[in-house]
Amino acid sequence: MLDLVEREHKEKSNRKRIFKIIEQIPEGVPAGWERKTLAVGGLTYIGFSEIHPEYLVCISSQGQSFLDCTTGEKRYVEELYDEDDLIAYSDGIESEKVCIAGEGGGGLRHYSKTGNILEQISPIWPAQQIIFMPNYC
Repeated sequence: MLDLVEREHKEKSNRKRIFKIIEQIPEGVPAGWERKTLAVGGLTYIGFSEIHPEYLVCISSQGQSFLDCTTGEKRYVEELYDEDDLIAYSDGIESEKVCIAGEGGGGLRHYSKTGNILEQISPIWPAQQIIFMPNYC
């Protein structure tokens, strides 16, 4: 019985410690970034170019589109993707197989070549947060 009480106390102490750390994480848009909103109806898959990480391929019920996240330019392109292999090809990045993620599986990178990292945490499970950590932070 004592082990259970001790374990619960340690768990509560650890939880408090973790919440204090999380409270120190800055919120909002990172310095030098700009928040933009773009709606894609019926989104099923997305994928970022590895060669040009500012390029995003979106596959939806409306077709396949290519987005330049730097300029906000969006254009529809020929649908060319493989749901089994989770890859897509797109005008604008013709020579690259883009890994896609969505309703059929897959996953997106959690880091970039420049050292930016996305970390997913669940301190109040099942709610989840994604933390942006710039430059190998």
